Amino acid sequence: MSDLFGTTDDEAAPRLLAAAGDLRLVPVLLPVALDQTYDYMLPEELAVEPGQFVLVPFGPQHRIGIVWDRAVNQPDKKVDPKKLKALIE
Repeated sequence: MSDLFGTTDDEAAPRLLAAAGDLRLVPVLLPVALDQTYDYMLPEELAVEPGQFVLVPFGPQHRIGIVWDRAVNQPDKKVDPKKLKALIE
């Protein structure tokens, strides 16, 4: 698989979808002050690729983000599944 930073070998390539129980999680990069990605649930009816623009809920508003190929600046970050929100588009 190729990531946004070039081609990587299969063993070193991060997975786009992180397994969290039955949830399919996608890292999304948003244009906000914090240098990190945000995890969003991927509904079954949607398929996304790294680099694709998506609409996501962010606080009381909706923002456009980019599906990233791996989590950024989130070492072992555990999020309560009840707090996760789904991609809109």
